Amino acid sequence: MMTDPSTYLDSVSLKDFVHAASSEPLLADEEEAALAEAVRQGDVAAADRLIRLHLRDAVDEAILHRGEVSVQKLIRHGLVQAAHRYDPARDGDFRGFARDFMRREIRAEMPQD
Repeated sequence: MMTDPSTYLDSVSLKDFVHAASSEPLLADEEEAALAEAVRQGDVAAADRLIRLHLRDAVDEAILHRGEVSVQKLIRHGLVQAAHRYDPARDGDFRGFARDFMRREIRAEMPQD
C-alpha cells in the first residue's frame, strides 16, 4: 500500500516543511535498511517515518531549483515514490536514491529545447 502523498501536502506551508525537515536526525544505515524492509512489507508507518526524515532533502532541492518545481511535487514524486521503490542492497543510501527521484522530477518540469 502506497503512502498517501496528501499527508505531506495538505495545508502545510514551506515554513512548516523546513521546521519538520530539520527536527529529526538522519538514520544510521542499519536503521534505514530496517525501515526500508518494513516499507516493502507494507508498513505505512515505516514509509511515513522514512519520508519525514528526508523532508529536508526535498526542501534543499526546491531551494536549489527555485521556481522550477514545487517542494510539494518533490515530495510527491521524489520522496514518496522513492520510499516505495527503495532497496538498500541495490540502491545504496536512501538520501541519494531519493535525490535522484527528485532531480528526475525537476528535469521533467524543465522546458525541452
